[in-house]
Amino acid sequence: MACSDVWIRTDSKLIRADTVQAVAWNEFGAPEFLQLRASGETDPLCIQVEPKAAGRGDGPFDFGAHEQALHDAAPRIAGLDGELVRSMAAASQRPGGALIRLQRQDHDSRVRWLIEPLTAE
Repeated sequence: MACSDVWIRTDSKLIRADTVQAVAWNEFGAPEFLQLRASGETDPLCIQVEPKAAGRGDGPFDFGAHEQALHDAAPRIAGLDGELVRSMAAASQRPGGALIRLQRQDHDSRVRWLIEPLTAE
C-alpha cells in the first residue's frame, strides 16, 4: 500500500487494507461470501456480496434452489474479488485516506466497490 490510510468494511469490522493477505471466494459453505485473510486475524473475515442464497431456510436444505440462486447471482458478483484488489490500489493513492465498502445498485441488483474519502474534500 502507498502512504494513504485505507480501510475496508467487512460484515463484522473495519480492517486496514495493508493487513489484507488474501482475497478469495468461500470454497466451503456459503459461496455468496467473499473472504479476506488479514494479518492479526485468526479466521477469515467475510463480506456478504449476495443475499442469503435460496435453499437455506428453516426446513430441509434445497440443493436445487441453492444452485439456481448461485447461478443467477454469478453475473452480478463476478470479478468482485479482483475489483476489491484494484480498489485497494486506487484508494491508496487518495490523499487523506479512504474507506472501501460494497454498494448495491438498486436499479440492476449489481454490486460494486465504493471508495469514500476519510476526510471531507
